[in-house]
Amino acid sequence: MEALPWLVREQEQRHAASEFCDRKSNSSVRIETMVLHIDKLRTWFRKLKIPASRWGWVTDHNLRQHLRSLEKLPRLQRRLGFRFQDPGPTGTWSVDNLVGFSTNPVVRSKKRETQISWGNYVSWFGFRCLDNATVEIRRGVGRKMITVRAEKRRRGDPAGPLADEMITVTARTRCDQAVDRRRKIRIVRRTADLLPAVIFRPITGPQHWTLIYLHGLGSSAFENYVDKPHYFVDGTTALKIVVPTAPFREVSCFDGWWVKSQRKKQAGGSSGSQAPRWRLQRFVSWYDYLSNHDGRREDAIDWKSLGAIQRALHGIIQREAAELGGRPDRIIIGGKSQGCCTALDALLTYPRPLGGFVGVVGHLLGCTPVEPGGPQAQTPLHFFHEPEDTMMRWEWVQHGEKRLREADYTVYSRHCRDPEKNGHFIDGIEGTWVRSALRSICSPKRIC
Repeated sequence: MEALPWLVREQEQRHAASEFCDRKSNSSVRIETMVLHIDKLRTWFRKLKIPASRWGWVTDHNLRQHLRSLEKLPRLQRRLGFRFQDPGPTGTWSVDNLVGFSTNPVVRSKKRETQISWGNYVSWFGFRCLDNATVEIRRGVGRKMITVRAEKRRRGDPAGPLADEMITVTARTRCDQAVDRRRKIRIVRRTADLLPAVIFRPITGPQHWTLIYLHGLGSSAFENYVDKPHYFVDGTTALKIVVPTAPFREVSCFDGWWVKSQRKKQAGGSSGSQAPRWRLQRFVSWYDYLSNHDGRREDAIDWKSLGAIQRALHGIIQREAAELGGRPDRIIIGGKSQGCCTALDALLTYPRPLGGFVGVVGHLLGCTPVEPGGPQAQTPLHFFHEPEDTMMRWEWVQHGEKRLREADYTVYSRHCRDPEKNGHFIDGIEGTWVRSALRSICSPKRIC
């Protein structure tokens, strides 16, 4: 029985070039048939370096029995993924560039929801004995449509905020100056609602898993992920994705970066009378940085700002677990760059076991506690690193993963080059990495 996957791989290699060069193909089904003589199969078996090679040396009777047992197996399927309408340099990674893309607003919905669909190609193999001397292998390639419901949640929407945590958005360096009265500085505190957010839901039935995914420094949910549901969904499981947006705050390591802004227009005044003023540059950031070493080593951070976001994320985890019937072990958390660091901190400080972690071009923060044998000791932690990453360099990032392994955590670390050579600022390869980790975490073997 173990010979059939080998035959599948053999045929995949034979047809791979012709299958993927036609990226604009809209054909839904294509079937190919190959008839082999039993002597040809015997020769192939003998060349194998796996236990199935023994079937090249058995009698014809035993080999035919084995082939008939293979015939009773269900068809073996393999996902080929999506294809681009424009695969060239002018094409984008957005879902609207995928073959089969369509979008429609959700009728009678009080939320800002749309249904997004795209094609996902699947190959399957069937095996049949024609007579005592020949066998038939059938290979089909079809396109299955994947559809998700996308919600753009903004401030003021009836569904409410994702979080309700009070944070300080003034840089800590300026807060310290305000305390010792060196300068007259107003400390600004604001509620972190983690909006706007993007939420993708399966269209049929409740989800089996939920992924909370955090963007990197300076980006946002709308800017990076509103048009990329295919980064997360490939049809293997019913998955809900929640992508929040970090607060807009001052950052201490850039407290000398001042920009001009305009005063608000006064009643009865003219726009020409508005005098320009200066304000500190603000960033979309999960926490406050106290240093900037340009990737040479880990930066110091304000742990109080991280703690506020940690509490906010724990609240989201609890609400999503309740939606899954009180199952936090079905919650996956992850992120990219600074979002990876923040998500890993939230996971390791959560008191109950979660479903998994997906971290892309990020690391374990030095201030994040790693408890030996803690609640997440058996949680699969998937890390993806780009070898040319100069912002999160492996020479110091590896020490965080070493801490986790020494504490007996389940760590899967991969070093994969970005084909577009973007280094830390990866684009399309992010989706490939995230989907591969989700397939491993959401394997049917883990569903109970």
